[in-house]
Amino acid sequence: MAKTELIESVEFSYDLVEKDQAEKLRYCAREINKLKEKFAVSAMGIGEMLCIAHDQLANYNKGTFVKWVQFECGFSTASAYNYMSAFKVFGSFPKVGNLEDSAMYVLASKDTPEKARKEVLKLAEKGARITHKQANEIIKKHASPKGEQGAAQPPSPAPAEPPKPEPTKDELLKLELKKVRSYAEYLQ
Repeated sequence: MAKTELIESVEFSYDLVEKDQAEKLRYCAREINKLKEKFAVSAMGIGEMLCIAHDQLANYNKGTFVKWVQFECGFSTASAYNYMSAFKVFGSFPKVGNLEDSAMYVLASKDTPEKARKEVLKLAEKGARITHKQANEIIKKHASPKGEQGAAQPPSPAPAEPPKPEPTKDELLKLELKKVRSYAEYLQ
């Protein structure tokens, strides 16, 4: 099966509706796609901030990070770790907006074969929009056969980062200001 056969093509004909409705629908589609891209960028920002917070709380009792996430962010543990994993895998990928959020999370899983990620990234770079279903199909295609022992794909290594020094108060204030500005731009 060719790679392009995995990506379903659903078509909609604007001939089904009146001309003025078609224009409004095209406008809505453009705006929705812009917002989806902003959401993906926001998800990367959330993942980055959660990674920083996780590093800050790493030396405390087990469960401190989870309590902080639930209290301050209102996220479940699974959601927080999904954001963090997605950031670690896709944080520097410029076409992250072409990945549906649930596709991003499943592709960022430690169990996802690296070949599957690479295929999805190539497709997204070419402009393909990747859904959760499509991501799962690509992962399944690259998964090791069940009968093979020890043939599982190793998890992709997280990008190597040098240990971060403790941020100063000025750096923390600048970071907070950057978050506020980013959020303000998102709201506009």
